[in-house]
Amino acid sequence: MSYPPAIVDTMNETIECPNHNGSFDCNPFCRLCEGNQETDLDTLLTYAFSVSWDGCHKIYLNMDKMQHDKMIEYGYERTIQNNNPYITNQEVQTWYEDSCSLRFIDAVFTNDDDTDKFVTVVAQFFGEDEEDD
Repeated sequence: MSYPPAIVDTMNETIECPNHNGSFDCNPFCRLCEGNQETDLDTLLTYAFSVSWDGCHKIYLNMDKMQHDKMIEYGYERTIQNNNPYITNQEVQTWYEDSCSLRFIDAVFTNDDDTDKFVTVVAQFFGEDEEDD
């Protein structure tokens, strides 16, 4: 699979498993990290319920149906369900390439109290070289 450079760089970096908030109560039955306390973009894309893009720079991996429904409610017309992880990966790649320089990718989960939990997967300006003065 061919990703833009910033996503390729991120795939080698892990992020703290959103299911456990960095605690050590993680177990082998966790579908995101399998007990390792860390996960990556590919795994999150595999388990995302859907993905959304605002058409400019915000890309969200909606990790459950509630987040999917919120994105529809917020007017994100570019929201697709993850029926085929390969196609979803390709769509996120295209969106990332077509985004402005403020682009980022966040995974969004619903907490037990129905609040939103945002986890940065690809930060804004990730992989961009700083300009010399």
